[in-house]
Amino acid sequence: IKSLLIISGFYLSSIIITFILAIVLFAIMGQLSSLFNNAISGSNILAILILGLVLYIAFTIIFYFVSKKQFEKGVNVD
Repeated sequence: IKSLLIISGFYLSSIIITFILAIVLFAIMGQLSSLFNNAISGSNILAILILGLVLYIAFTIIFYFVSKKQFEKGVNVD
């Protein structure tokens, strides 16, 4: 149960962080309204893809170290 709670928390927090950073990125670009429109330009799609790739790599590295730390504490097989 503990592992499910940790994974769920990590997943939800990564979604929230990604959404907040996307809003900040588009606000800096001056195209915040286009983030919530149905039509997205090519440069916006590229920005979303790059942001997603960078965050995916970052979250993977963070999850690896958190998992490694939990595994080093010991595994209860019972």
